[in-house]
Amino acid sequence: MDVLKRIHRWLRPGGLVLDLQPEPEPPTIEVVEVGVGRTLLGHIDTTVLAGNIHRARATVTSLVEAGYFERDGSEMFDFRSHSTYVDEWLRHRKARRSTSVVEPAIIERARNLLSAS
Repeated sequence: MDVLKRIHRWLRPGGLVLDLQPEPEPPTIEVVEVGVGRTLLGHIDTTVLAGNIHRARATVTSLVEAGYFERDGSEMFDFRSHSTYVDEWLRHRKARRSTSVVEPAIIERARNLLSAS
C-alpha cells in the first residue's frame, strides 16, 4: 500500500496508473496436436498466486475508496504460453521462480503425448 501511496504523490494531475493483475483462476495445461486437437491435461495449482492477487485487489480497492485513485476502466485478455518440449517449459518455470504447482502425473502425461506425436 505504501508504494501505491508514493506513486499517487509522484503522479501529475490527470496522471494514469496501469494496474495489471492476473485472474486468480488456475490455468489449464493442454497438448495441441495438429490434426488431433487439444487434450486437456489438468490445471496448475496457483493457490499462492491467487492469495497474492486477492490481497492486491483489496489494497487497490481500499485506496480507491480512500480517494487516492479512481477506476477508469477494465480490460480482460488471455495470456497463453507455448512450449515445444516439456523440459523447456519446466526450465522456463524454474527461471521465473514460479510458485505454482504442477502435479507430476500431468508432466508425465504431457511427455507421453508429445513423444508419441
